[in-house]
Amino acid sequence: MNCKYANLTKEQIENCILPFIPKNKRGFSSKFEMTDIFKCIIYKLKTGCQWKFLFIDIECINPPFSWQLVYYFYRKWCKQGVFETMFLTFLEIQKDKLDTEKLNLDGTHSLVKKSAESVAYQHRKKAKTSNMLIITGGIELENSILNADKGFDCKKLIQACHRRKLFPNIIENTRNRKKNKRGRKRFFIRRIYLQRFVNERCFAWIDSFRTLLIRFDSLDSCWLNWHFLAFALILLKV
Repeated sequence: MNCKYANLTKEQIENCILPFIPKNKRGFSSKFEMTDIFKCIIYKLKTGCQWKFLFIDIECINPPFSWQLVYYFYRKWCKQGVFETMFLTFLEIQKDKLDTEKLNLDGTHSLVKKSAESVAYQHRKKAKTSNMLIITGGIELENSILNADKGFDCKKLIQACHRRKLFPNIIENTRNRKKNKRGRKRFFIRRIYLQRFVNERCFAWIDSFRTLLIRFDSLDSCWLNWHFLAFALILLKV
């Protein structure tokens, strides 16, 4: 796996990942190494391979277990909120490095190849997709500037920003306008708007995880947890 966000050493997994995995309260503990199982989950996230082909060319592991076991632990950890907790914890650790003054909102579409929740036909992509809306920036939103392109220029979003004490820096969409808009000039600073390029960098990081490019998960919870894991790995390595 030739990606710095997916290449975790055994020590990094043991020190930074395994503490999030809950111990069994009763019964026998697993005889398998959780480090190897987590490496397999990262490999699936990075390569986008099908579960049943997980061990065709996986590196550095000679697994004594089946792909069904890896899938079992992934689903189990999704239900336990392991990946979401991991993401929120790493975000809290890195929050001092985040710029909370300017937030950038954008969306990214993932092609859907089977029946799934939250799916709609996207004419621009000419396929069914799931849309993930992402804000890059800090944690506290009050008095921040929200950058968004003309696709987000709607009255409801602008009103929602004002209710939350945000400054919507959204470029005006004039596609369906027949005459000039009356009233005072809307808030818009082009210099700040041009800093939205960080969204494209964020999407490039997402696209490096092949599982997030094409969706095969039927449940939204499983699909969302892949994103939690991807961003947790990014926050761990930045």
